[in-house]
Amino acid sequence: MITTDQAKKPMIKQLIKIDSLFYITDNSGMVCTNLEIGRHHTSILIDSFEQNRTYFPIVGVQGDTVKVYLTASITQYNAIKLSGEQNLLFNKITLKFIPSFGNGTDFVKLMPGVFSQSELTSQYNVRGGNYDENLVYVNDIEIYRPQLVRTGQQEGLSFINPDLINNIKFYPGGFEAIYGDKLSSVLDVKYLQPDSFTAGFSAGLMGVNAFIADKPSEKVSYLFGARYRANNYLLNSLDVKGQYNPRFYDLQGVFTYKPNFRWTLSYLGNLGLNLFSFVPVSQTTRFGTINRALQLSVAYAGLEQMNYINGTNAISISFKPDINTEIKYVGSLFNSLENEYYTVRGAYDLGELDNNLGSDNFGKKALTIGAGYFINHARNDLQSYVVNNGIIGKHFNQLTKVKTEWRIDYKREAFEDRVLEWKYNDSAEVNIAPFAPNDDSLNLSQYQNSSANLLNNQWSAALQKIIPFIKKYEGALNIGIRGTYRSLGNHYFFSPRFRFTCNPWANRILDSSNTHKKLQLNINGGYYYQPAYYREMRNLAGVLNTDILPQKSIHLTLGVEYFFHIWGRKFKYTGDIYGKYLDDIIPYAIENVRIRYFAINNGRGYAAGFDNRIYGEFIKNLESWFNLAFLTTKEQFTYTKDGIITTTPWLRRPTDARVVGSIFFQDDLPNNKTFRMSMMLTFASSVPFYFIEANRYTATTNKIPSYQRVDIGFQKLIFTAEKRPKAKWLSQVENAFISLDVFNLLGNNNIISYNIFKDYANNYYGVPNYLTGRRLNLRLFIGF
Repeated sequence: MITTDQAKKPMIKQLIKIDSLFYITDNSGMVCTNLEIGRHHTSILIDSFEQNRTYFPIVGVQGDTVKVYLTASITQYNAIKLSGEQNLLFNKITLKFIPSFGNGTDFVKLMPGVFSQSELTSQYNVRGGNYDENLVYVNDIEIYRPQLVRTGQQEGLSFINPDLINNIKFYPGGFEAIYGDKLSSVLDVKYLQPDSFTAGFSAGLMGVNAFIADKPSEKVSYLFGARYRANNYLLNSLDVKGQYNPRFYDLQGVFTYKPNFRWTLSYLGNLGLNLFSFVPVSQTTRFGTINRALQLSVAYAGLEQMNYINGTNAISISFKPDINTEIKYVGSLFNSLENEYYTVRGAYDLGELDNNLGSDNFGKKALTIGAGYFINHARNDLQSYVVNNGIIGKHFNQLTKVKTEWRIDYKREAFEDRVLEWKYNDSAEVNIAPFAPNDDSLNLSQYQNSSANLLNNQWSAALQKIIPFIKKYEGALNIGIRGTYRSLGNHYFFSPRFRFTCNPWANRILDSSNTHKKLQLNINGGYYYQPAYYREMRNLAGVLNTDILPQKSIHLTLGVEYFFHIWGRKFKYTGDIYGKYLDDIIPYAIENVRIRYFAINNGRGYAAGFDNRIYGEFIKNLESWFNLAFLTTKEQFTYTKDGIITTTPWLRRPTDARVVGSIFFQDDLPNNKTFRMSMMLTFASSVPFYFIEANRYTATTNKIPSYQRVDIGFQKLIFTAEKRPKAKWLSQVENAFISLDVFNLLGNNNIISYNIFKDYANNYYGVPNYLTGRRLNLRLFIGF
């Protein structure tokens, strides 16, 4: 017979026995039940239960009896569960309402402790780390980012396609041993596993997205997405005017074959073409203070041509000998070809503006203080090959309730690198060879010329166990260890990691509505390493140091998750206090979104902070959240200067944004729910900036000002599956909406970096590179 532990009986659509295993099909979406047949039983814990999804196999049968446990599920149809240290549940349609430029990781920037000072890039900093310190996985496949890209407008589309996402785990620190070797964070994305036909199409002023997914038979399913973006409309708001021609393409497909319930074969393919060309014409930038307002005017000639072409091919083979065990092979090949070609010359005029309010020439140039000529030239090529082979194992012990996970990986990295880059900057002929009237040679401001071929083999193994601990309070202890060997440099290192969670309010009924409130406490940490990838090994002169040590970090985090009710709706607060100690760190300088390393382990540092987040339905049926984070991160270096070993004072790191906040808020019209508003506000306080990279070992008072930005979108729901027109040709449409987005609503002049120009006295001036101005975007989305 079938019995339940709840008063309300679940809707069980079908219970089928095949080859001594049970299949269960359910269409309720929310299930909490026991299914019992006969006297002898075996139990299993299911993490989620999605609508219209067939779960199999549930459990092996001994004799004629089985008992199946399904936990209370909050999974809802067409939803994403973003979990990890910071977790929330939000509807996938919310992602589409976020006013953004279509980067696949924009939602991560709305997490506490995460910030990025450029809306043009998909990269982000986590708790004082830089862009290169974040791991990204899609379907257990590690994803890599371009190495040569130097500005956000060149970067193009990120790998992650938001239309294809099923669920996400994000760990801003203290992540598990089965994940790889980085210092800051893990973003673990799983794509959809379609069980019926679904599709979508969206188009706007900056690009087009489309996806389709289906399961044409019980054994075969597929998922395909295509994206195109050309954001020259957006780039025309920058100070540098010219002919922008960005063309970004991305094609992705996942194809799955299940010959039976034990075996699953899957293929993931991706082709990304990020092509950027630009013919600069002119630039007018005003900067300075009220007391001394300056203006830079530049006339350009030349061409910038950047191509970042990458492809990923991956296969996975999963075998489930029984319901409690899974063994999975994952193999992938990543190939990237990056070209950075440009020759740009310009003549500039640097002048002071008339700041006399009573003058007829107020705001116009009053005095020229510098004029000159410059040439920037590069012919850089990088080809990367990364081959990954991994075996993943998972086992759940029904008697002890202990979950064991392990992973063994072999990685082979190969790089073919060619760097030829130089800069010439002349003001009043100061770069002509001095004291040599017969010598017409020129002094270059910067020169790099090098080439290298690199090959690295890396083996890693990880083992972790999740053990029930203090069951009365729903405690769980995750302990694990990870070991890695790299042939390049002959380095071994081991990473012990742990996580403990408990709910001191377990089984307590705390209010008259019999609502179970939850207060979950957690502590996690471990020892983390980051072996050098290509970028960390190349110094400012372009010379590679292949014997560089892995950077190290010790993490410790104390966290709380509190679930509560206000206005009859559910809310969640998360808070984390964390600290990180860093050792063998590599100094670096940031130029826009390009990180330039010194390729030497001569530093130590720390990061500490407090992250806060409140999530819930502030407006009924609409998710919103508020984040506020505090951070301090510093570093200290030991280096040789004039033959003397010198230790620096504690210096602010380039990512030391002391206060970071973000808001995503939704609202609708009380009398017409089809009109909605989505607002995204981001703030990050100022960070240090070095005009001259060679001064990295000294304290600086120069800063990039705080980043402040408000984007807002106004949506009109044309119709939904419940309320759609009766026209036959619209019968397959599930939902549709049109959105008018206003980017940078307040018109803030946010700064990403500075360029250096000189006056007649050979003084340096940092001229800001402003980010995008106010722009409108019109989008249409249709889902089938």
